[in-house]
Amino acid sequence: MVSQHFVALLISLCCLTQSVVETSSWWSLAMNPVQIPEVYIIGAQPLCSQLSGLSQGQKKLCQLYQDHMQFIGEGAKTGIKECQYQFRHRRWNCSTVDNTSVFGRVMQI
Repeated sequence: MVSQHFVALLISLCCLTQSVVETSSWWSLAMNPVQIPEVYIIGAQPLCSQLSGLSQGQKKLCQLYQDHMQFIGEGAKTGIKECQYQFRHRRWNCSTVDNTSVFGRVMQI
């Protein structure tokens, strides 16, 4: 179980590094996680279209691997918590404004 979470976190981080222009949209899954398991029954299309902040490529990955989305959200949330812990005594501590992107323009560099 722990290895599944680690793999999901690793996959989500790899996807983020490949998509420099696409801001930090996977991180939005941590702010608005997938919590509707009945959506999986009717297919990926409704689930993926309801997730805000995903690029077209990320929506396609969501449709292909819908069963992974919960773990990607959990991995993103774990990453945010770790970031907030590591930077807890700094001015910027991975905080968000209005539940928007955690890393903001930093991911566009």
